[in-house]
Amino acid sequence: MERTGALVDVMDALPSALRARGHEVSVVLPFYREIQENREFKKKNTGITVDVQVGDNTYVARYLEGRSASGVQLFLIRCD
Repeated sequence: MERTGALVDVMDALPSALRARGHEVSVVLPFYREIQENREFKKKNTGITVDVQVGDNTYVARYLEGRSASGVQLFLIRCD
């Protein structure tokens, strides 16, 4: 089994159990540093962006996609 890091392993437990019962599951989470720095975790750019307004500033958030070791679809939101 491919190791993706403690964060992804822990958050993968419930979605994996739901998938085992026949549910289609996707998880959305921030593109945490642990995931960014993990070279084994494969992710791809979806090409989807969204503007995020915080006060007078506007930031661009990009959506990435990957899969956990058990196959759960992950959407990662990157906003540096």
